[in-house]
Amino acid sequence: MRLKFFLTVLAIFILSIVFKAWNLNQMGRTWDEHALIERGYIDLQLVKQGNLSDPYWYKYPDHPPLANYLYGLASPLDLEGYTSKPVFQAYPYDKGQPIFHYDLTYTRLVSVFVSSLTVLLVILFGWRYISFFTGVTSGILLAMLPYFLGLSQLVTYETFTAFFFTAGVFAFIEFLKSNKIKFLIVAGILGGLVLEVKQSNILFFPLVALLYGVWFYVYKKKKLLTKRLLIHAALFGFVSLLTYFLIWPMPWFHLADFFSYTNHAWFSFSESNTELFFGKVHHVPVFYYIINLLVTIPVGVLVIFFFGAWRVFKEKKWIFVVIFLWFAFPFIQSLYPFRQSGLRYIIEIYPPFCLITAIGLDWIKNLKEKVLILFLLIVYLFVVLIKITPYYLDYFNELVGGPKTVYAYHLFDLGWWGQGEKEAAQYIASHAPKGSTIGLALDPIHTMQTFPEFTFIPYDKNKTYDYVVVNYFATIRGGVDEAPIQKKYKLVYTVYADGAELVHVYKRR
Repeated sequence: MRLKFFLTVLAIFILSIVFKAWNLNQMGRTWDEHALIERGYIDLQLVKQGNLSDPYWYKYPDHPPLANYLYGLASPLDLEGYTSKPVFQAYPYDKGQPIFHYDLTYTRLVSVFVSSLTVLLVILFGWRYISFFTGVTSGILLAMLPYFLGLSQLVTYETFTAFFFTAGVFAFIEFLKSNKIKFLIVAGILGGLVLEVKQSNILFFPLVALLYGVWFYVYKKKKLLTKRLLIHAALFGFVSLLTYFLIWPMPWFHLADFFSYTNHAWFSFSESNTELFFGKVHHVPVFYYIINLLVTIPVGVLVIFFFGAWRVFKEKKWIFVVIFLWFAFPFIQSLYPFRQSGLRYIIEIYPPFCLITAIGLDWIKNLKEKVLILFLLIVYLFVVLIKITPYYLDYFNELVGGPKTVYAYHLFDLGWWGQGEKEAAQYIASHAPKGSTIGLALDPIHTMQTFPEFTFIPYDKNKTYDYVVVNYFATIRGGVDEAPIQKKYKLVYTVYADGAELVHVYKRR
């Protein structure tokens, strides 16, 4: 029996990798990937040289470097060469800026593997605390939800946020259940690691404090302010801070620079970001993340999720409450002004979301019935993925009519990270005569794939090109007007995401 369980879990883990790897580079380069892989490569070069005092460590820290380190290990495999001069004055060596192949295959495979480990953790968590069926179902869901799948294919901080956040909660729950200090230490280490991925992951610490309080005060009926609590808090905090310091000690010796940059990057604004939200470009509202959850999760999954949430409130089991708090707590970032990019900034909600959905499906007592529903759910998600592939970040569900309706009525942003630009470039490479000049009316423009036999330059309405490439995001957010382009050029190719037109390729008439 154990062998069957092991083989089932292994199969889901492998399938998770296959889901992500089979079309790994079809989406094309996206906005942040080059910056992250470049920084990872440079950080590793500094470590190799033993150069831990270079201003590069603290002058431009952006996010802490753990994800950089881990992606950096694979980055040499994607390295193409160097520019002649360094970009930053604080560059760690004189070779110049590293240049990477357009397809970041090997670095992206790191993300594929780590996100699949998160799937594995979710399976083990559900199996450990609820049932094997719950674990398996939640793992399958996490492997197949479009938005999470899309981010899992890219070089992003979100992949490591989801993994370390999930692992940290898992270890902390083990500590509460077993009262073994070794699990508290592991949770503390993971707390340091999750904070080393991104500053906003500091939410992990009030979450585990909340879980601690619920366990001891609500379920164990004990006083919170005890000697044991203080010891636990001190040990957990010390281990987390030590982990954080050992991985990235440099800013602690340059606190003025570090705090100045951090304040500018995270606290220098008072209003939310502007996005196309229900047909209007404006500062997104405080319920932005909740709306994105409701419109980017396939409706069939959402329905079962609400059954799961109902079961959580009906039964009030401790582990159910833990999972719900784990899911709900990150939404506190709704109060933070810098809201953007869908659910990317609260990516840690996906594992508990899938667990709650699985809890809803596991409520069915008849094994054959719930296995049948799970099978139908898998088929449904397969259809969803096939229709949207490879542009998973542009998925919208049936509540808003899918991507095609979102495009037709300009409800939300599409192609905001450069999706579809590679496909347009491939069309140019296959159909345009060598030597053609290509005008790029794109936002972002740096994610476009280029080829040496063509001239790719930013579009200027006062100039004439052989081809012009325009993406939807540039028209709704970048001020590009396609009407004059359509008078001089004819549309020859369109990049679609389940009916939504992400990119247009025009040829001179």
